[in-house]
Amino acid sequence: MADEEPKPLTYVPEVILKKRKNNEEWAIRRKLQLEQRVKKSKGDNFVIKKPGQFIREYRDKALGQYGIICIEDM
Repeated sequence: MADEEPKPLTYVPEVILKKRKNNEEWAIRRKLQLEQRVKKSKGDNFVIKKPGQFIREYRDKALGQYGIICIEDM
């Protein structure tokens, strides 16, 4: 064991090291963006209303609290 020569260290070019670092930073930023997008999409309760539902809501609003049609509201 004492007779074995130490193995030389492998050389990695600086350009490759910079590229790895840049890719890691990009991956972290991308992951954070995706997490923020998921949080935002969960927070939004935007629902596309169907025409029938829209008409029903409009009529309910027009009928008012007591079920009387108010001409002023239309």
